[in-house]
Amino acid sequence: MVKLEKQSGTLCLDVVDAPNPGPVSMQVIAESGKYVITILQAIERDTFVRTYTNPSATAEMVEVLGDRWDARQLTRDFDLVLNLFKMFSETGDVPAALLS
Repeated sequence: MVKLEKQSGTLCLDVVDAPNPGPVSMQVIAESGKYVITILQAIERDTFVRTYTNPSATAEMVEVLGDRWDARQLTRDFDLVLNLFKMFSETGDVPAALLS
Protein backbone atom coordinates (compact mmCIF):
# COMPACT_ATOMS: atom_id res chain seq x y z
CA MET A 1 0.00 0.00 0.00
CA VAL A 2 2.75 2.47 0.90
CA LYS A 3 4.32 2.04 -2.56
CA LEU A 4 1.27 3.71 -4.08
CA GLU A 5 2.27 6.97 -2.44
CA LYS A 6 5.18 7.41 -4.86
CA GLN A 7 4.10 5.16 -7.75
CA SER A 8 1.18 4.56 -10.07
CA GLY A 9 -1.19 1.62 -9.89
CA THR A 10 -4.34 0.23 -8.35
CA LEU A 11 -5.16 -1.67 -5.20
CA CYS A 12 -8.44 -3.43 -4.49
CA LEU A 13 -9.74 -5.07 -1.31
CA ASP A 14 -12.57 -7.54 -1.91
CA VAL A 15 -14.97 -8.69 0.79
CA VAL A 16 -15.28 -12.49 0.75
CA ASP A 17 -18.93 -13.50 1.15
CA ALA A 18 -19.95 -9.83 1.14
CA PRO A 19 -23.31 -9.00 2.70
CA ASN A 20 -26.13 -7.96 0.44
CA PRO A 21 -26.85 -5.14 0.82
CA GLY A 22 -23.35 -4.01 1.63
CA PRO A 23 -19.87 -3.17 0.34
CA VAL A 24 -18.30 -5.64 -2.07
CA SER A 25 -14.88 -4.03 -2.60
CA MET A 26 -12.79 -0.90 -2.12
CA GLN A 27 -10.33 0.36 -4.72
CA VAL A 28 -7.73 3.10 -4.99
CA ILE A 29 -6.34 4.25 -8.32
CA ALA A 30 -3.09 6.20 -7.99
CA GLU A 31 -0.91 8.28 -10.27
CA SER A 32 1.49 11.15 -9.57
CA GLY A 33 0.14 11.78 -6.07
CA LYS A 34 -3.51 11.79 -7.20
CA TYR A 35 -5.84 9.17 -5.72
CA VAL A 36 -9.34 8.02 -6.67
CA ILE A 37 -11.02 6.01 -3.90
CA THR A 38 -14.17 3.98 -4.63
CA ILE A 39 -16.36 1.39 -2.94
CA LEU A 40 -18.53 -0.99 -4.92
CA GLN A 41 -21.80 -1.39 -3.01
CA ALA A 42 -24.33 -4.20 -3.61
CA ILE A 43 -28.05 -3.71 -3.16
CA GLU A 44 -30.09 -6.80 -3.97
CA ARG A 45 -29.42 -7.53 -7.67
CA ASP A 46 -27.74 -4.22 -8.45
CA THR A 47 -24.50 -2.42 -7.59
CA PHE A 48 -23.43 1.19 -7.41
CA VAL A 49 -20.17 3.02 -6.78
CA ARG A 50 -19.52 5.23 -3.77
CA THR A 51 -16.72 7.78 -4.20
CA TYR A 52 -14.76 10.28 -2.18
CA THR A 53 -15.84 13.88 -2.64
CA ASN A 54 -13.23 16.63 -2.33
CA PRO A 55 -15.11 19.79 -1.31
CA SER A 56 -12.21 22.11 -2.15
CA ALA A 57 -11.61 20.86 -5.71
CA THR A 58 -12.82 22.63 -8.83
CA ALA A 59 -15.05 21.08 -11.48
CA GLU A 60 -12.46 19.99 -14.02
CA MET A 61 -11.51 16.67 -15.57
CA VAL A 62 -8.17 15.09 -14.55
CA GLU A 63 -6.51 12.04 -16.06
CA VAL A 64 -5.50 9.21 -13.73
CA LEU A 65 -4.10 6.03 -15.30
CA GLY A 66 -5.63 6.83 -18.68
CA ASP A 67 -9.16 7.53 -17.42
CA ARG A 68 -10.64 10.97 -16.91
CA TRP A 69 -12.06 11.76 -13.46
CA ASP A 70 -13.84 14.77 -12.05
CA ALA A 71 -11.24 16.53 -9.87
CA ARG A 72 -13.85 16.60 -7.08
CA GLN A 73 -13.43 12.80 -6.83
CA LEU A 74 -9.66 13.01 -6.27
CA THR A 75 -7.53 13.51 -3.22
CA ARG A 76 -3.83 14.16 -2.82
CA ASP A 77 -3.97 13.20 0.86
CA PHE A 78 -2.26 9.81 1.09
CA ASP A 79 -2.89 9.63 4.85
CA LEU A 80 -6.62 9.78 4.07
CA VAL A 81 -6.20 6.89 1.61
CA LEU A 82 -4.35 4.84 4.23
CA ASN A 83 -6.93 5.57 6.93
CA LEU A 84 -9.87 4.68 4.69
CA PHE A 85 -8.25 1.39 3.63
CA LYS A 86 -7.43 0.56 7.22
CA MET A 87 -11.02 1.27 8.27
CA PHE A 88 -12.38 -0.83 5.39
CA SER A 89 -10.06 -3.76 6.15
CA GLU A 90 -11.05 -3.72 9.84
CA THR A 91 -14.80 -3.15 9.52
CA GLY A 92 -15.76 -3.98 5.92
CA ASP A 93 -17.06 -0.46 5.26
CA VAL A 94 -16.42 3.24 5.75
CA PRO A 95 -19.02 5.84 6.75
CA ALA A 96 -21.11 7.25 3.91
CA ALA A 97 -20.04 10.71 5.07
CA LEU A 98 -16.52 9.86 3.81
CA LEU A 99 -17.44 7.93 0.66
CA SER A 100 -20.93 8.65 -0.64
